[in-house]
Amino acid sequence: MLLGSWADPSGAGSILDVGTGCGVLALMMAQKSGCIIDAIDIHLPSFEEASGNFRASPWACRINIFHSSIRDFSQHNSRKYDLIISNPPFFSNSIKPADPAKLISRHEHSLDLKSLVDYCFPMMKKDASLVLILPVQESKALLSYSSTKNLYPHKVLKVKADVTKLPGRILLRMGFGARHSIEEELSICTPEGEFTKDYLKLTRDFHFFTEKDS
Repeated sequence: MLLGSWADPSGAGSILDVGTGCGVLALMMAQKSGCIIDAIDIHLPSFEEASGNFRASPWACRINIFHSSIRDFSQHNSRKYDLIISNPPFFSNSIKPADPAKLISRHEHSLDLKSLVDYCFPMMKKDASLVLILPVQESKALLSYSSTKNLYPHKVLKVKADVTKLPGRILLRMGFGARHSIEEELSICTPEGEFTKDYLKLTRDFHFFTEKDS
């Protein structure tokens, strides 16, 4: 919800969603733009679920889905993209779950973050953006490595579960060339457990309720 709401596809003509899962990010990008979108996932049940969701959507003609790893897709795809978006594997050092689907989606089991940068790098146009969401610790390691590819954060959103907590997630919009990055902070909930106005404003296009209704 946060990543798709925050990502800005304006000006992009082509988008790649890496590890699409059920297809939510690709669908959000389709709702927010007129782009042609490619989505990939190595997990067959996720690929099949996303395929059905895309066919049932109003944007079926603009979304292509591929059952592929990012490694194979990068090696055999000559297309370059204006925007690559991903909710990548994370929690690289935590206890691994028993569910294979969760193992693929939540851990660096089938794709480590350095490889994600390596495979996305050749598919990015010179003014393209790579948009990711990561836990804070993992984001530090990724940023250190991505700088070796001349990829730097151009926009950053630090996300707190509620206003009393430290940031637990980082949203990154990365591009080629170092520049002063725009850094903002967002709290999802108030101490009472209600959504904050800032969160509702950011995500309002994807809720059945609006800021006014809440």
